[in-house]
Amino acid sequence: MSSTGPFGFEDGGLSGVYVVAVREPLLPCCVSEHEIDLGIKDLKENLDQLAGQMKLAIRKAKDRPIL
Repeated sequence: MSSTGPFGFEDGGLSGVYVVAVREPLLPCCVSEHEIDLGIKDLKENLDQLAGQMKLAIRKAKDRPIL
């Protein structure tokens, strides 16, 4: 599994790649709106990074010879 934060992905081989939650809770206890906004922003950034990694994994898989 590849992980860069609270989300990661696993390569299922021929069946493709999928997102997994690496840890819970995904956002710690928040006591202010500002904490919520920052926490959600961080989660979105993590998912954006993950999308790039997943796309790269799919491109690499397409380049692998089928045995």
